[in-house]
Amino acid sequence: MLLNRFSPLRLLEMGYPLDVLGELAGTRPTFAPTGYPALNCWTDDSNFYVEAELPGIGMNDLEIFVDQGNLLTIKGRRNECQCESGKWLRRERGYGEFERRMELPGPVAEDGIEASLKNGVLSIKLPKAAQIRPRKIEVKAA
Repeated sequence: MLLNRFSPLRLLEMGYPLDVLGELAGTRPTFAPTGYPALNCWTDDSNFYVEAELPGIGMNDLEIFVDQGNLLTIKGRRNECQCESGKWLRRERGYGEFERRMELPGPVAEDGIEASLKNGVLSIKLPKAAQIRPRKIEVKAA
């Protein structure tokens, strides 16, 4: 038997009455329009790096774009889980189409972009455009 703990403080939350109505009506979870997937982003002298959590999503369900030189878009789809026999007790995993956009702090050299998907984590390496990479200037003796 599954038990849910109930906190009286939950009654004070803004969305509580709507949550209860949604659970009673059997609504199904979909992705939040702007918060999925969760991203980690960082940079070094040569590249921008982006990691996205995408459990249960295959390579064929993903599209990655770079527009305007620095706007990264990750689009995809997760199919709805089916309960073949029996009935659902809880449905919290989102499904459907998603799109996440991120403006990078500088232009990208689009020819060298690499992406891989391993253990539900999408890793993208985006080389910085030559004009924003630091250049070492060699000093010559006079």
